[in-house]
Amino acid sequence: MSEHADDWFESGRLWHFVGATVVTVLTLAMALISGDSSSSAQVVALGIGVLLLGIPHGAVDHVIAGSAVGLRGGRAWLLRFVGAYVLLAAIIAVTWWLLPVLSLIAFLIVSAIHFGVGDADDADPLAIAAHGATPIVVPVVAHPAATADIFAVLTSVDAADVRTVCGGLALPLGVLWTLLATAFVLRSRDIRSAAELAIIAASGVLLSPLISFVVYFCFWHSPRHMLAIAHGWDGRSPKRAVARFAREALPFTVATAVLAGVAIWSFPSTGGWSDATLQVIFIGLAALTVPHMIVTERARRAVARA
Repeated sequence: MSEHADDWFESGRLWHFVGATVVTVLTLAMALISGDSSSSAQVVALGIGVLLLGIPHGAVDHVIAGSAVGLRGGRAWLLRFVGAYVLLAAIIAVTWWLLPVLSLIAFLIVSAIHFGVGDADDADPLAIAAHGATPIVVPVVAHPAATADIFAVLTSVDAADVRTVCGGLALPLGVLWTLLATAFVLRSRDIRSAAELAIIAASGVLLSPLISFVVYFCFWHSPRHMLAIAHGWDGRSPKRAVARFAREALPFTVATAVLAGVAIWSFPSTGGWSDATLQVIFIGLAALTVPHMIVTERARRAVARA
């Protein structure tokens, strides 16, 4: 990649698109040839993917807040920032424990907004809505029963009741998503963005809900975010930028992994380690998404004002 200022970012975006496409196609081919893997294997894939690629993309929020937002102050400021971040995440986790159904609904809506803002190339509401809805809505429409089983684990609601709700929502959600995606594709002048939407939608239809989430979150959304952050730190050298990102993300990635491991080991679940892992991962992601969104949104506004 070029060492000239800013040249490597567009090259990096292209390579990310190619790499994520290859991973998605290979995963689709494996699923079509061998069928869906066991639920335990899917949970293991989810855990590994989130640990290696999902958590790191938010593990540099302290650096983003300190540089892009302008909140500086050395170690004392870092302790205050981490304390506030953890406190807000803890409040979200406790809220989920007390109000699991409402928390799940809020998490899905907030995630769709976050994915849309992060993945759309511009601030066009249609682009944001299409990109945000696709990884959330398509698995529900294509696999209502399997998605309902995941939701049932996350909310401790009877699986049959959740299946009834998801089955009833599948058709109207499918119609709404089709209209939304079609409008976006017809209006979009960015072939790459339209192709990405189609690829992610295909994975949501052809892969199980957990695996399609792994493919999207770990290979499409998170690397895009990491690429943008790394470029903001060093627009001249991709090697230095990536090295800095890895260095900054490592401490909080390890800390989060340790806390998750302790939570899984101690989490009460009638479904064994698989359900406990699923609960810890998604409730943990929900808890971290809110402070992560606050930091990234403030950073985005700071960059827009600059």
